Amino acid sequence: MVRTLLVLLLICVLGTIIFSLPVVQTLLAQFATKKINDQYGTHINIDRLKVSLISWNTGLQGVYIEDYQQDTLFYVNELKTSILSLGNLAQGNLEFGDISVDELNFKLKTYFGERNTNLEVFVDKLDDGKPRAEGTPPFKLSSSKVDIAKSRFKYIDENLQNTTVLNFDSLNISAGDFLILGPEVSADIQEMAFYSKRGLKVDRLATNFKYTKQQMRFDSLQIKTPLSELDGNLVFNYNREDFADFLNKVNVVAEFKESKVAFDEVNLLYDEFGKGKEVTFNANVNGVLNDLNTDDLFLFSDDTGIRGNFNFKNLFNKQKPFSLDAEMRNVTSSYYQLNALLPNLIGNSLPSSFSKLGQFTIRGNAFITNSSIDAKVNLNTAVGSSYADIVLSDFNNIDNATYKGFISLIDFDLGDFAENKNLGKTTLDFNVEGKGFVKEKLNTEVIGQIYSIEFNKYNYQDIRVSGIIKDQLFDGSLVSDDENFKFDFKGLANVAETRNNFNFIASVDYADLKKLNIINDSVSVFKGNVSMDITGTTLDNIVGDINFTQTSYQNKNDTYYFEDFAVTSSFDQEKERTININSPDIITGFMKGNFKVKELGKLVQNSLGSIYTNYRPFQISDGQNLSFNFKIYNKIVDVFFPEVRFDPNTFIKGNIVADEGDFKLNFESPSIEAFGTAADKIEVRIDNKNPLFNTYVSVGELDTPYYNFKDFNLINTTLKDTLFFRSEFKGGSEFNDSYNLNFYHTFNKDNKSVIGLKTSDVNFKGNKWVLNKEGNTKK
Repeated sequence: MVRTLLVLLLICVLGTIIFSLPVVQTLLAQFATKKINDQYGTHINIDRLKVSLISWNTGLQGVYIEDYQQDTLFYVNELKTSILSLGNLAQGNLEFGDISVDELNFKLKTYFGERNTNLEVFVDKLDDGKPRAEGTPPFKLSSSKVDIAKSRFKYIDENLQNTTVLNFDSLNISAGDFLILGPEVSADIQEMAFYSKRGLKVDRLATNFKYTKQQMRFDSLQIKTPLSELDGNLVFNYNREDFADFLNKVNVVAEFKESKVAFDEVNLLYDEFGKGKEVTFNANVNGVLNDLNTDDLFLFSDDTGIRGNFNFKNLFNKQKPFSLDAEMRNVTSSYYQLNALLPNLIGNSLPSSFSKLGQFTIRGNAFITNSSIDAKVNLNTAVGSSYADIVLSDFNNIDNATYKGFISLIDFDLGDFAENKNLGKTTLDFNVEGKGFVKEKLNTEVIGQIYSIEFNKYNYQDIRVSGIIKDQLFDGSLVSDDENFKFDFKGLANVAETRNNFNFIASVDYADLKKLNIINDSVSVFKGNVSMDITGTTLDNIVGDINFTQTSYQNKNDTYYFEDFAVTSSFDQEKERTININSPDIITGFMKGNFKVKELGKLVQNSLGSIYTNYRPFQISDGQNLSFNFKIYNKIVDVFFPEVRFDPNTFIKGNIVADEGDFKLNFESPSIEAFGTAADKIEVRIDNKNPLFNTYVSVGELDTPYYNFKDFNLINTTLKDTLFFRSEFKGGSEFNDSYNLNFYHTFNKDNKSVIGLKTSDVNFKGNKWVLNKEGNTKK
């Protein structure tokens, strides 16, 4: 027995020595591959086959598999397995136990002008598809366990502009039940790690893998990278020739659950997403990569959440237009979040005005391309809700995009959205067709109903709209059935900055100006017809006509009717302006000259103040002059000043030359009643350049609660910085007393107003001024 063991040991030692000889290893390697190459027409070469009868290990060095263009398909620096596999190898069968592969170089390649890869050509040699002779086994390579270390994989397609499609380095694989049976490959990949030349690193990939001529399966797939984790199943269905156009012909079926993807890693392959962002998602995926369906998607990232079914076309093909067909059960995000997540795909195409919506939720269907949107969606936002059935074109220039469809707003805060403090919430239904999303480029036709809209803190209701909105222009009709504002508007209103243009007819059946927050009075109701045809940008350059007819105004005192009221503004060739006002109920006359409407008040004050030598005038524009002549009727005065009554034949006329400080004014009225005081035959003349007097006032008779006057005359002049006044009048119950009164008005050194009277005319007793006629006093 001992002798037998010693003989076996000696044989093992001698066998190991023999098998370690290079010439023997080379012969064994040639013998092992000859039968396979002869049977399948392959070119497989092994430099050396090492056998140890002591450790019962077999080592294959320099395993080389050549493709049909005599380039490398596979090269293995060293493959180790057990000696038990040696018998199968000698018979031409590649059936191994455990295999350890060191430095595998796998080069998958599609040559220029070819459709199939070199691996497909090699597989064809292993199985040409013809029936095998009875008892002829298919090509078989198997291993119970495979460990691959320090390896590389490269996929090259010479038909592409960028020929290197995939390039993996530091490839390490640990797999069980590895089997190549004819053209089919299967393995239980327990650990796989690699580094892509594009910068993507995979720390662990595990899956049950199977490859056939029609399918590649990655069941129970788990992928872990430094920033991402995927968990699911992945299947590729194809005909082998489809690999030549992988993105458009190889069908993908996948299911992912509780998976996380970092966009920084996706951008290494497809740089279209936001930086520093990650998404967590569940989804079922099917289709080719450039026509990909994502069903039952649930995705969230930060404050963005997406549920629904989505179809992506040309996601990985920049030469063809991208499109997204979305069935959105719920999409919640904001303008800034979408810009951050999808800056190139969608973010840059979103309207800038969307930023006003805040956090929004969309439900419905939409078809989106790089330049258009066809959507039927409900939109809930921070500023209100809306529904849209609309088609948008030229979406890549969104602020100038065209659109056609239907829009409904529900309690939508237009003031916040349009940054207009006078506007508030609105509810409306509009059919729209036009272009532009910002006021400078807006040009759209609108037909619909405004159910409610807040303006100037009043909620207008029931307004029908039909017309064109362009920039800041409206051309069409408005009909309001609001209980406090009933009107019918037809025409054009353009409030653009370059030139305002109003050309319309409006019939106001009822306007409660108090409830509309236009006039702060207890009662203020307007009715009438308005016709306007004017152009201009300011009150200083407006040209045209405004006509009011059959107008009434009601306040707390009475209801006033005005038959006609016309205002005309024109300029002559010398650019001198004339404003004509004609109303037999209100006022008739004209203003003529070169003047600025906003400075008229200051112009008059400067003219009156010029009487004082130390008056400090307002700063106004140069070259202004004005002449005017008006006849004032009592009705308009009664509307705004019910305590005041003018005789119908009241006139006011005069002229002002601002640069010369020239001011002339004449005022005449048969009678005036105001605040319990009555006066008749009133005449006022002002002429600040007259050397004899600056002001002359004449009143025929003046009745006051305190004293009655008759034949009242007042005249004044200026000496240095003091105004001197002299008045003559008759007083008393029978007007038998005559008086002369002299007083002055000046300013002291502190620029405070001072009024004084000559002591010969009056005495001061207690708290009263007493005239020097016994029995007549004045406080």
